[in-house]
Amino acid sequence: MSLPSIADHTEEDLKLQLALTHDERMKQLERQTLSNWVEMAEIAIVVRDNNEAPLLGYESWTDWLKFAAPQSESAVHQSIRILGQLEKDIPREELRQMPKGNAKVLPYMDQADRRDPKWIKNAKTMKPKKFVEEIQKKRPGLHIEKMAPRKYGFSISQSEIIDGAIAMYQVIEEKPDASAEEALEGAAAQYILEHMKQYEKITGKKFPVTV
Repeated sequence: MSLPSIADHTEEDLKLQLALTHDERMKQLERQTLSNWVEMAEIAIVVRDNNEAPLLGYESWTDWLKFAAPQSESAVHQSIRILGQLEKDIPREELRQMPKGNAKVLPYMDQADRRDPKWIKNAKTMKPKKFVEEIQKKRPGLHIEKMAPRKYGFSISQSEIIDGAIAMYQVIEEKPDASAEEALEGAAAQYILEHMKQYEKITGKKFPVTV
Protein backbone atom coordinates (compact mmCIF):
# COMPACT_ATOMS: atom_id res chain seq x y z
CA MET A 1 0.00 0.00 0.00
CA SER A 2 1.45 3.38 -0.99
CA LEU A 3 1.39 6.25 1.46
CA PRO A 4 0.42 9.82 0.48
CA SER A 5 3.41 11.83 -0.58
CA ILE A 6 4.59 15.01 1.11
CA ALA A 7 3.54 16.91 -2.02
CA ASP A 8 -0.03 15.56 -1.70
CA HIS A 9 -0.18 16.62 1.92
CA THR A 10 1.11 20.07 1.02
CA GLU A 11 -1.46 20.54 -1.72
CA GLU A 12 -4.31 19.54 0.57
CA ASP A 13 -2.97 21.80 3.29
CA LEU A 14 -2.86 24.71 0.85
CA LYS A 15 -6.43 24.06 -0.25
CA LEU A 16 -7.59 23.94 3.35
CA GLN A 17 -5.70 27.12 4.21
CA LEU A 18 -7.22 28.91 1.24
CA ALA A 19 -10.69 27.72 2.22
CA LEU A 20 -10.14 28.92 5.80
CA THR A 21 -8.93 32.28 4.51
CA HIS A 22 -12.05 32.69 2.37
CA ASP A 23 -14.24 31.67 5.30
CA GLU A 24 -12.63 34.16 7.69
CA ARG A 25 -12.69 36.98 5.14
CA MET A 26 -16.39 36.42 4.47
CA LYS A 27 -17.09 36.59 8.21
CA GLN A 28 -15.05 39.80 8.47
CA LEU A 29 -17.01 41.37 5.62
CA GLU A 30 -20.26 40.31 7.27
CA ARG A 31 -19.24 42.04 10.50
CA GLN A 32 -18.18 45.13 8.56
CA THR A 33 -21.46 45.22 6.70
CA LEU A 34 -23.38 45.09 9.97
CA SER A 35 -21.35 47.91 11.54
CA ASN A 36 -20.91 50.15 8.48
CA TRP A 37 -24.19 51.98 9.00
CA VAL A 38 -23.14 52.98 12.52
CA GLU A 39 -19.64 54.08 11.56
CA MET A 40 -20.85 56.10 8.56
CA ALA A 41 -23.34 57.90 10.80
CA GLU A 42 -20.64 58.56 13.41
CA ILE A 43 -18.28 60.06 10.84
CA ALA A 44 -21.04 62.23 9.40
CA ILE A 45 -21.96 63.49 12.87
CA VAL A 46 -18.36 64.41 13.68
CA VAL A 47 -17.89 66.24 10.38
CA ARG A 48 -21.12 68.12 11.02
CA ASP A 49 -20.51 68.99 14.67
CA ASN A 50 -16.87 69.98 14.11
CA ASN A 51 -17.85 72.06 11.06
CA GLU A 52 -15.24 70.23 8.99
CA ALA A 53 -16.98 70.65 5.63
CA PRO A 54 -15.52 74.15 4.95
CA LEU A 55 -12.04 72.80 5.75
CA LEU A 56 -12.59 70.22 3.02
CA GLY A 57 -13.70 72.81 0.50
CA TYR A 58 -17.48 72.42 0.76
CA GLU A 59 -20.04 75.15 1.40
CA SER A 60 -22.04 73.03 3.80
CA TRP A 61 -22.22 69.68 5.53
CA THR A 62 -24.97 68.51 3.19
CA ASP A 63 -22.80 69.36 0.17
CA TRP A 64 -19.94 67.35 1.66
CA LEU A 65 -22.18 64.35 2.36
CA LYS A 66 -23.54 64.38 -1.19
CA PHE A 67 -19.99 64.13 -2.52
CA ALA A 68 -18.49 61.83 0.12
CA ALA A 69 -21.35 59.30 0.09
CA PRO A 70 -23.39 59.90 -3.09
CA GLN A 71 -24.95 56.42 -3.05
CA SER A 72 -25.59 56.40 0.70
CA GLU A 73 -26.61 59.98 1.49
CA SER A 74 -30.22 59.24 2.37
CA ALA A 75 -29.23 56.11 4.28
CA VAL A 76 -26.72 58.08 6.34
CA HIS A 77 -29.38 60.62 7.27
CA GLN A 78 -31.60 57.77 8.41
CA SER A 79 -28.75 56.15 10.36
CA ILE A 80 -28.03 59.40 12.21
CA ARG A 81 -31.68 59.56 13.18
CA ILE A 82 -31.67 55.96 14.42
CA LEU A 83 -28.57 56.53 16.56
CA GLY A 84 -30.18 59.58 18.12
CA GLN A 85 -33.30 57.59 18.97
CA LEU A 86 -31.41 54.69 20.53
CA GLU A 87 -28.29 56.19 22.10
CA LYS A 88 -29.85 56.47 25.57
CA ASP A 89 -31.00 52.87 25.63
CA ILE A 90 -28.53 50.69 23.75
CA PRO A 91 -24.71 50.85 23.88
CA ARG A 92 -23.08 51.80 20.59
CA GLU A 93 -21.10 48.56 20.50
CA GLU A 94 -24.33 46.59 20.62
CA LEU A 95 -25.73 48.62 17.72
CA ARG A 96 -22.63 47.84 15.66
CA GLN A 97 -23.62 44.19 15.76
CA MET A 98 -27.17 44.77 14.51
CA PRO A 99 -28.37 44.93 10.94
CA LYS A 100 -29.81 48.36 10.28
CA GLY A 101 -33.13 46.74 9.34
CA ASN A 102 -33.53 45.61 12.95
CA ALA A 103 -32.13 48.73 14.57
CA LYS A 104 -34.64 50.99 12.83
CA VAL A 105 -37.51 48.97 14.34
CA LEU A 106 -36.31 49.32 17.94
CA PRO A 107 -37.53 52.93 18.44
CA TYR A 108 -41.09 51.65 17.98
CA MET A 109 -40.74 49.35 20.99
CA ASP A 110 -41.28 50.30 24.61
CA GLN A 111 -38.12 51.60 26.26
CA ALA A 112 -38.06 48.69 28.72
CA ASP A 113 -38.13 46.21 25.84
CA ARG A 114 -35.43 48.08 23.95
CA ARG A 115 -33.18 47.78 26.98
CA ASP A 116 -34.00 44.12 27.57
CA PRO A 117 -30.92 41.95 26.84
CA LYS A 118 -33.20 39.38 25.23
CA TRP A 119 -34.47 41.82 22.63
CA ILE A 120 -31.01 43.27 22.07
CA LYS A 121 -29.76 39.75 21.38
CA ASN A 122 -32.69 39.12 19.03
CA ALA A 123 -31.92 42.32 17.16
CA LYS A 124 -28.32 41.19 16.70
CA THR A 125 -29.00 37.63 15.65
CA MET A 126 -32.35 37.51 13.84
CA LYS A 127 -33.01 38.37 10.25
CA PRO A 128 -35.18 41.53 9.97
CA LYS A 129 -38.29 39.66 8.83
CA LYS A 130 -38.11 37.24 11.76
CA PHE A 131 -37.33 40.06 14.19
CA VAL A 132 -40.40 42.01 13.10
CA GLU A 133 -42.54 38.89 13.42
CA GLU A 134 -41.36 38.35 17.01
CA ILE A 135 -42.12 41.96 17.94
CA GLN A 136 -45.55 41.66 16.35
CA LYS A 137 -46.32 38.68 18.58
CA LYS A 138 -45.59 40.79 21.65
CA ARG A 139 -47.10 44.04 20.38
CA PRO A 140 -49.53 43.35 17.51
CA GLY A 141 -50.83 46.91 17.64
CA LEU A 142 -47.56 48.37 16.36
CA HIS A 143 -48.20 47.32 12.74
CA ILE A 144 -44.49 47.48 12.02
CA GLU A 145 -44.92 44.87 9.33
CA LYS A 146 -45.81 47.85 7.14
CA MET A 147 -42.26 49.17 7.42
CA ALA A 148 -41.20 47.16 4.37
CA PRO A 149 -39.34 49.43 1.96
CA ARG A 150 -40.98 50.62 -1.24
CA LYS A 151 -38.98 50.47 -4.45
CA TYR A 152 -39.47 52.80 -7.39
CA GLY A 153 -37.69 53.04 -10.72
CA PHE A 154 -36.97 56.76 -11.08
CA SER A 155 -35.41 58.27 -14.18
CA ILE A 156 -32.34 60.49 -13.80
CA SER A 157 -34.40 63.68 -14.13
CA GLN A 158 -36.98 62.41 -11.62
CA SER A 159 -34.22 61.50 -9.16
CA GLU A 160 -32.77 65.00 -9.44
CA ILE A 161 -36.13 66.54 -8.59
CA ILE A 162 -36.66 64.19 -5.64
CA ASP A 163 -33.15 64.79 -4.30
CA GLY A 164 -33.75 68.51 -4.63
CA ALA A 165 -37.02 68.26 -2.72
CA ILE A 166 -35.31 66.34 0.09
CA ALA A 167 -32.52 68.90 0.34
CA MET A 168 -35.03 71.77 0.32
CA TYR A 169 -37.06 70.14 3.11
CA GLN A 170 -33.95 69.75 5.26
CA VAL A 171 -33.08 73.43 4.83
CA ILE A 172 -36.52 75.01 5.13
CA GLU A 173 -37.62 72.83 8.04
CA GLU A 174 -34.18 73.26 9.68
CA LYS A 175 -33.79 69.50 9.91
CA PRO A 176 -30.41 68.67 8.32
CA ASP A 177 -30.62 65.12 9.70
CA ALA A 178 -34.07 64.41 8.26
CA SER A 179 -34.16 61.14 6.36
CA ALA A 180 -35.36 60.87 2.79
CA GLU A 181 -38.48 59.14 4.09
CA GLU A 182 -39.29 61.99 6.47
CA ALA A 183 -38.64 64.63 3.82
CA LEU A 184 -40.80 62.89 1.22
CA GLU A 185 -43.55 62.40 3.77
CA GLY A 186 -43.39 66.11 4.59
CA ALA A 187 -43.52 67.09 0.92
CA ALA A 188 -46.41 64.73 0.28
CA ALA A 189 -48.29 66.01 3.32
CA GLN A 190 -47.85 69.60 2.13
CA TYR A 191 -49.17 68.68 -1.32
CA ILE A 192 -52.20 66.98 0.24
CA LEU A 193 -52.97 69.99 2.44
CA GLU A 194 -52.74 72.35 -0.54
CA HIS A 195 -54.98 70.25 -2.79
CA MET A 196 -57.35 68.50 -0.38
CA LYS A 197 -60.31 70.80 -1.06
CA GLN A 198 -59.79 70.49 -4.81
CA TYR A 199 -59.71 66.68 -4.49
CA GLU A 200 -62.91 66.64 -2.44
CA LYS A 201 -64.62 69.00 -4.90
CA ILE A 202 -63.71 66.80 -7.87
CA THR A 203 -64.52 63.45 -6.26
CA GLY A 204 -67.32 64.51 -3.95
CA LYS A 205 -65.61 62.47 -1.23
CA LYS A 206 -63.64 63.32 1.88
CA PHE A 207 -59.93 62.67 1.44
CA PRO A 208 -59.24 59.37 3.30
CA VAL A 209 -55.85 60.27 4.79
CA THR A 210 -55.34 62.56 7.77
CA VAL A 211 -52.21 64.69 7.72
